[in-house]
Amino acid sequence: EIAYMAWTAGQREFIPLLLGIYHLVPLGRRRQADSVEWVVIEEPEMGLHAKAVQAVMLLILELMDRGYRVAISTHSPAVKP
Repeated sequence: EIAYMAWTAGQREFIPLLLGIYHLVPLGRRRQADSVEWVVIEEPEMGLHAKAVQAVMLLILELMDRGYRVAISTHSPAVKP
């Protein structure tokens, strides 16, 4: 066992996202979970390696293919005039 606080920042960010997506995208081709229409994901890229970000984006496309409406929020870097 590894205590939650011993996890890396990436693990603490990614594991809950992964578990949520596994719940919404079970094996097989079920279109969407009962009573779930919207999926809101906040900062899916936070603390992830570039390859993991690609994997998350593919999972988001899978959610959309199964009929979910997906909202993603990110923080863009400050832009200096």
